[in-house]
Amino acid sequence: MTSSVEAAEGRAELRQGDCRKLFKDVDSDSVGSIISDPPYELGFMGNGWDSSGIAYDLEVWSEAYRVLKPGHYLAAFCGTRTVHRMTAAIEDAGFQLVGMLYWTFGTGFPKSLNISKAIDRRLGKKGVVIGTNRAGKTGMMKKLKENDPGMKSESHTFDVFGPESDDAKQWEGWGTQLKPAYEPIVVAFKPAAGIRPRKFKAHRFNYIGKASTAERELGMNETRSPLGDFGETEAPDNSRKNIHVTVKPVDVMRWLVDLLHPEGEVCLDPFMGSGSTGLGVLIEHPQSRFLGFDLTPAYV
Repeated sequence: MTSSVEAAEGRAELRQGDCRKLFKDVDSDSVGSIISDPPYELGFMGNGWDSSGIAYDLEVWSEAYRVLKPGHYLAAFCGTRTVHRMTAAIEDAGFQLVGMLYWTFGTGFPKSLNISKAIDRRLGKKGVVIGTNRAGKTGMMKKLKENDPGMKSESHTFDVFGPESDDAKQWEGWGTQLKPAYEPIVVAFKPAAGIRPRKFKAHRFNYIGKASTAERELGMNETRSPLGDFGETEAPDNSRKNIHVTVKPVDVMRWLVDLLHPEGEVCLDPFMGSGSTGLGVLIEHPQSRFLGFDLTPAYV
């Protein structure tokens, strides 16, 4: 069962369901751009939607190819370890690859095993206390405050442990993965007779960090869709939070919209998530419309 919601005074339509089915209701050669952040297929935080294989599904990109206007562009984010498989599916669907863009940031969280701590655990050792730290706006502090609502962050400290065994000391600072510092964006073109990929206007390097808490909660104190409240700046109501775990900064999506999307056309995001692409379209191109799909009802 699918559902559809209109937002932003009719400039945005959000449809819930499997994008492979929702694509069928979109006319061929009707979309001005496709800008999306598909699952990276890494099983992020144990989420099933990030390990389904849909980002590599040829049907997804074949449908994207069908609905996109000839001579227009697709941009799709992916993870560094899985981008090759998604790129192959996009090319197999008929797209001409234009190149790769990179969203670079300095706050990537290393998803690797701490070898030093793993050695100590294997040897049955806890480690030695090398200092203390103060709990801030972390999951630990939130849990503590549930038990003691009056507690302040400054009132709770916890021990910081270093390696205890000689073997663990030799591997202090080593892990099993690189710290992520960028996410690739595949840019592709729907070829058409007599139409060549256009020359892009000059864009300087822009550093855009990951979405802040304030940006993640933008519009959450309103009952309307955040797509209708992109000017909202008030503090969010704690009863309504953005539950999406991989929110893209709106400025990143605005940059892509400015680069690839023609004014007055429909921009489609088949993996809409929290709606950052839609916000980018509505802010950057006042005459354009946004069409977003997502499988998860809560995001629609």
